[in-house]
Amino acid sequence: MAEDSRTQKMPRPGAKEAPEFDTIKEDPRPYLKHLESLFDECKITDDNDKKKYTLRYLHEDVEEQWKYQEHYKEGTYSDWKKAILRSYTGAADEHRGTIAHLRRVMRKFADISINDQQEFAKMKREAQPIIAQVIENKQGTNREVVDMIWNVLTPDFATAIKTRISMKRIDTNETLTPENRYPYKNVLSERRKPHYRSK
Repeated sequence: MAEDSRTQKMPRPGAKEAPEFDTIKEDPRPYLKHLESLFDECKITDDNDKKKYTLRYLHEDVEEQWKYQEHYKEGTYSDWKKAILRSYTGAADEHRGTIAHLRRVMRKFADISINDQQEFAKMKREAQPIIAQVIENKQGTNREVVDMIWNVLTPDFATAIKTRISMKRIDTNETLTPENRYPYKNVLSERRKPHYRSK
């Protein structure tokens, strides 16, 4: 019981520790992430309490918008949160770690050449965590994500990587399948310029 008496309380609105929703960026993810860390610290587990505190720190107009989202009156906090995220287009949607999310990231890149290792490294840094989620959550296949990688490389660079992977595979006698002919981890592991011979 003594431990319960020391449980941290949710901060008052306007307090330094209170979460704040950025009405300019209109991305609820940072606000909700901060809020949920407070739920953990303050041992807030009831869905209705979570909803109440979620609204507590919002501007009045945003509070009204969120209050009338689906699942607020009836439903879990998780379902209500998803409804909130769906109501924000573009930067704030719930579809992170999906093929759609990966496509948005990959659209930032094009024609990465065999000599542009800095841009390749940037693409890898941004795409690899999403690809891992896509594969883990069965949101897409290895072949789908690798095709997206080929599409942002120049033909010469893509061919060089394919050749290098194929040569390594011959050495190890690895069994081929159409799906895993070029595993995405192998495609993204090219840190140096692949050995490429021009015809």
